[in-house]
Amino acid sequence: MTMRKLSDNSLPIVGYLLALFILFVFVGLSIFLFQKTTFAPYLYVLISLYFTSKLSENKRNDFLKIHFGNKRYRKVRMLENLTVALPFVIFLIYKQQLYPIIFLFAITVLVALFNFKTTYNVVIPTPFGKEPFEFTVGFRNTFFLFFYCIRTCNNCRSGGKFQSWRFFTNAYISHCILLLPETRK
Repeated sequence: MTMRKLSDNSLPIVGYLLALFILFVFVGLSIFLFQKTTFAPYLYVLISLYFTSKLSENKRNDFLKIHFGNKRYRKVRMLENLTVALPFVIFLIYKQQLYPIIFLFAITVLVALFNFKTTYNVVIPTPFGKEPFEFTVGFRNTFFLFFYCIRTCNNCRSGGKFQSWRFFTNAYISHCILLLPETRK
């Protein structure tokens, strides 16, 4: 699709130069990866599976099922996945890594048989779920004061004044409480 857009909007040579550039970057990064780590074949297989898993989105596969039918759909999906994995396989052949090649082929064909959601929404829990929005904003704007209080108290505690720790902690907590709205139900 990118080649078609480049050919329509500019000279066809631009698309081929872009493909050649992508090839050189791919080979260069592959060589760099294999020089830097001893477990590069396994990382390489994981990177390839990441790109093949991006082809397994439900909406995209529903579109392919409508246009091709079930029998041809499986062939198209396997061909797509193998096409994406092919550059990785060629480089693994160059590096003479037999087991990762076999594993990559097997998993690539298995991924073609299943559809799954490739984007996951992760919700990070917050300790302020029951508090109003203003408290959360106030805490985020003033949380650095807590670290200042700890640093100040550690300096005071080394001098034997442990009461300052309580003072600064209470001051910080009361400051956060003051940020709460007054009309609380």
